Amino acid sequence: MDVVAWSSLISAYTFQGKARTALNIFEQMEKANVSLDGITSLGILKACSHAGLPDEAQNVGRLHQAYDVIRKMPVKVTAKAWGLAFVF
Repeated sequence: MDVVAWSSLISAYTFQGKARTALNIFEQMEKANVSLDGITSLGILKACSHAGLPDEAQNVGRLHQAYDVIRKMPVKVTAKAWGLAFVF
């Protein structure tokens, strides 16, 4: 599987309120040696935010990459997106 498929799974589980499952999928992604991208980082941050897991969010180590993704979005970014990036 590629990073797009992994990110889709992470986002889908997060959307369904299954943050722990999303984080488990992220761990499987790491074990499969698939490099995360900005979208994956945002999905993990969102999962951690919903589950109240700030320590796990910091372990992703790509907060700056998530910030860059939001900052470079080709559409008007809402306060919700910025709040997600800075919740931790």
